Amino acid sequence: MTDKQQTPSLYRPSTMGALAKCRWFKSSSKDTVFNLEGTALHEAIEDPTKPRDQFDDYQLSLLSMIEGFVENRQKEIGQPVEVFKELEVDLKFLDIPGFNRGFADLVIWNPKTKTIYLFDWKFGVMEVDDAEDNWQQKIYSIGLLEKFPTATSCWVHLLQPKRDEISICEWTREQAKRLTAELKQLVAEVRDKENHPPVITEKGCAFCELKGKCSAYESKGINFMESHIVTAPFNALVFKKSALEMTPSERGLVFEGLKVVEEWIKAKKADVTSCAQEGAEVEGFALKKVAGKRSIEDASIAFKALPNADPMAFMKECSMSITTFEKFAHEVFSKDKPKQTKKESKAMAEELLAESGTLVQEMGYSYLTREK
Repeated sequence: MTDKQQTPSLYRPSTMGALAKCRWFKSSSKDTVFNLEGTALHEAIEDPTKPRDQFDDYQLSLLSMIEGFVENRQKEIGQPVEVFKELEVDLKFLDIPGFNRGFADLVIWNPKTKTIYLFDWKFGVMEVDDAEDNWQQKIYSIGLLEKFPTATSCWVHLLQPKRDEISICEWTREQAKRLTAELKQLVAEVRDKENHPPVITEKGCAFCELKGKCSAYESKGINFMESHIVTAPFNALVFKKSALEMTPSERGLVFEGLKVVEEWIKAKKADVTSCAQEGAEVEGFALKKVAGKRSIEDASIAFKALPNADPMAFMKECSMSITTFEKFAHEVFSKDKPKQTKKESKAMAEELLAESGTLVQEMGYSYLTREK
């Protein structure tokens, strides 16, 4: 576990905003390419001395936007100041399970004015709550005012360079006491969620693992189907009219309405598949399992695992798939052992890859298919 990883828990600063909107929210733990991009951009700001060759012009412009804003803000703040990057914020004093600590992207402390300046950058394209409504920043502000006991206030700066948006607000020490009480009340309501019905929110539902089991999400999908899809007018709309013949409102109904149903059905199918994986019967369908694909994580290590391999010939083959590696390995092995079979070379290649540590075995998955 790295320094920045936190104990998995329902209550985390990053999920409290979604829980404030729907007490039933459960965060998805899946990493996406956008998560990885955000991590890389965060690290680049944290250490500007590192090479930035991996970023394209657009990504470099995002970094410039943030660094330029911070530079100008520092001039306004004045001296003397202390600057902290990726500052650990202790949250254990709040006595909320899972609230151990957080990491603020940038904190500037001015002891002369007794003011904290908190900066956070979000590299996504989806809308994020403004600074004054953002629960993660509220929580970090509470923690920072605890960390700097002489501070009278904390200024929050929330930057979203992909949306060209900057949101700023100030929390005083007195206001932080009110925020703490509101946070404790929110946690109590999440614990008592049975008395708080689910609420559909565009962003919350998109990142929630419970869509397939959510009564509100299900009702929205069913209501739409009952209101539109099963009616004769809508069937005629979808199946008999061309897009050119539709009115603007009809086109919008197809585009937005069917999206609602599609997302709900997709979530419901995932829920049924999950039940099937646990042994539940699905009439007319059989559970099939797909093995996770294998890939080579580091081609240079794989190359070193092959004795007497020609580097230029190796590079020509580099995508580098397992099949390609095994084929190339057979050519290398055949030079010393002309009678060696492809099957024998394949076994040797797999053994070398396994020993080298660059063979990646991804998780497989299951799906339901109609029985014949």
